[in-house]
Amino acid sequence: MLMKTFFTLLAATALLSGCYYDKAEEVYPQLLLNNSCDTAGTISYSRHVTVVLQNHCLSCHSTASPSGNVTLDTYAGVQAVAASGQLVGAVEHQAGFSQMPSNNPQLQPCQLTQIRKWVQAGAPNN
Repeated sequence: MLMKTFFTLLAATALLSGCYYDKAEEVYPQLLLNNSCDTAGTISYSRHVTVVLQNHCLSCHSTASPSGNVTLDTYAGVQAVAASGQLVGAVEHQAGFSQMPSNNPQLQPCQLTQIRKWVQAGAPNN
């Protein structure tokens, strides 16, 4: 009887400990930085823009898989679509542009502001 109770408690503990809800900002603290919405001052390619691109674009637009012949894993590739207006048009879902990220929700307003401000500043490699 004692052994049966022990195994029942052990099974219940295992089941209950496997079911919990994590807060994304605790499990992935790097997301917290993005959620703080740093749009004041200079927007940096290396600090702001590449984070957005890595999280939302590179699965389809890297040198290994350049969907639509758009490569976003190099500064030169990003600068080219920024200069043409394609980057802002696509992520802001403007008429006449393919909506990006494809088959996913639009980027967060903060991310859109960061990209827009960076492009408006001349898309510097900073």
